[in-house]
Amino acid sequence: MEMIAYIIVGCITGLLCRVVVTNARSMGLIRFVLVGMVGGIAGGIVGGAFNVRQEPFAVDIPSIVGSVLGAAIAVFVVVALSRNRAHV
Repeated sequence: MEMIAYIIVGCITGLLCRVVVTNARSMGLIRFVLVGMVGGIAGGIVGGAFNVRQEPFAVDIPSIVGSVLGAAIAVFVVVALSRNRAHV
């Protein structure tokens, strides 16, 4: 259940990053969503490490915040790397 929440949050964050990052339109919508999903899962797991309860992988505020941050960071890293690669 937790992974599904991380995937959904990552997809939404990837879509929002697509709107915010206007100079990376050539990346495509699917790539933004996929990178957002991967970053959302990774960020959710890292954010879940700060869980004060004893339940691993519980959906709570730190894991959701970690999922959003992970997805946004992943999208911006991929955009930055693809931009540098295009100019070489």
